[in-house]
Amino acid sequence: MMRKMLLAAALSVTAMTAHADYQCSVTPRDDVIVSPQTVQVKGENGNLVITPDGNVGELTAASDIQPLASRPRLKAVPITNPEN
Repeated sequence: MMRKMLLAAALSVTAMTAHADYQCSVTPRDDVIVSPQTVQVKGENGNLVITPDGNVGELTAASDIQPLASRPRLKAVPITNPEN
């Protein structure tokens, strides 16, 4: 019993002293959006996009507005059901 308590105490001390140094430009306040095509990091340092091949790009205001500009055209396309 004493051996288990000593082992638990040693592991607790080790866990408290061994922690990773946080050196990343992505802060915990940033939003991380994971999709099959990309990983997006939106935050106070800007908007980053990481593609599956490892390329890192930066989203601009124009690339954020582009989907909004095409939305009315998409809504105008009639939806057809191929089963009918």
